[in-house]
Amino acid sequence: MKDTLYFHGKTQEGRAFTIAGEFNNEGLKLGIALCSKKDQLYKKLGRKIAKGRMEYNSKGQVTITGYYPIEKERIAVFREVIVKHFNAKKVRAIRILFQL
Repeated sequence: MKDTLYFHGKTQEGRAFTIAGEFNNEGLKLGIALCSKKDQLYKKLGRKIAKGRMEYNSKGQVTITGYYPIEKERIAVFREVIVKHFNAKKVRAIRILFQL
């Protein structure tokens, strides 16, 4: 079963973002929705945008290989990966990684 996991965070500049993720045979597939400076975070909209980018391999999608947790560890591994790679990063770094 492919359950989509979500993470809401902020960049170093204080811009909100939402990341959607699913584990598959390649690793952890991610999509992102990054708020502009003027936007307020709306979780429902952020989840929709991030999941859409993840599913349709558009800009804003990336796969991180090497992560294949067992079912009961998926949420913990997802949070660990997101916090390690994305939370409190600069906007520029996130844009480069997700090709935004």
